[in-house]
Amino acid sequence: MNKLFSLIFVVLLTINAYSKTYSYSFEGVIELNEITNFEKECAKIKFIKKVKIKYKPDSQKGEIIIITEDFPKGQRQEGKDSFQPTEVKKFILSKGLTPLNFREIKN
Repeated sequence: MNKLFSLIFVVLLTINAYSKTYSYSFEGVIELNEITNFEKECAKIKFIKKVKIKYKPDSQKGEIIIITEDFPKGQRQEGKDSFQPTEVKKFILSKGLTPLNFREIKN
């Protein structure tokens, strides 16, 4: 039983060890009732595991928090894709919003 618990713990730790968190800020007008739909659509972008959108209607600015799945260094194979911030930028532009700053959030 102890070995099984240890194995599950290591697997879960390994899975989370290779995710990264990013932030992409934007400006423009979006309806508050559309935020959930935006999150669901953005989460469909390849290698994105989870998305959370924060938006302030008074300043018409927001931020997309993105958690990605990434290959560990050394396991990334040549020719294999990885997360591309340009895909998020295209998504922001497709919603009629202006992309601002993209950055990695250190965990």
